[in-house]
Amino acid sequence: MTTDRITLHRASARRGFSVIFDELWAAYLPHIGSQAALLYCFLQYLSGGEIPNPCSKEWGDEVCQPLGMSVDESHQAWARLQEMCLLIPAAEGYALCDPNPTPQARPESERKLLVDLEKLFGRPLSMTEITLAQEFEQVYGCELVLAAAAVAVEVQARSMPYIRQVLLNWQAKGISTVDQAIEDTAEFRREKARRHARRGGQTKRAASPVQTSPSASTSVTYDESEIVLRRIKRNEAEERMDGVGY
Repeated sequence: MTTDRITLHRASARRGFSVIFDELWAAYLPHIGSQAALLYCFLQYLSGGEIPNPCSKEWGDEVCQPLGMSVDESHQAWARLQEMCLLIPAAEGYALCDPNPTPQARPESERKLLVDLEKLFGRPLSMTEITLAQEFEQVYGCELVLAAAAVAVEVQARSMPYIRQVLLNWQAKGISTVDQAIEDTAEFRREKARRHARRGGQTKRAASPVQTSPSASTSVTYDESEIVLRRIKRNEAEERMDGVGY
């Protein structure tokens, strides 16, 4: 008579093995999937020392290859561990957390913001960046923060201080929705193209220049990337003086 169940037991007891919590299989597996569970076990094995940065070539050689994962799959698994608070930023690097009997996930909007920011930046966020992202979301909302991050990526200024400057400039202009932000960015691109055409001699006009009052002029915006980058460097220097770094 056959049966669909078999008995599994340990052949021998020995030292030098990794302990995997029952909750990982019983409570977390449906939420994180098999690849994230495997990555969690492997990280437990490696914990206590240094591991490669997930965005480095060494990550592929030392983590992905032994586990039989692609780099993209490992990054998705890493993100799921973060979503379920099994992997959190620490003062130096990251910390693996023990699973709870009842999984505690981040709020949906916060998870989306952090995951999407890491995709835009192409790397995991630091603890300071996560804290700033959460503060930005409370003030401006998830979608507007992501729109500002897209602007930062476009000008190759992947940093939270730059995103903050974008959001502050939008706030000064009365921009509070993603549609308004997109239109503002598009208008800047058009104006930039017109300026470029004039500098290249492609546009020649005989009309007298239009005089604008000082009140009509706008302050330096996120679009003037080279100026804003200098401002960010100055702000970072000031914040370091206060004991806060990015």
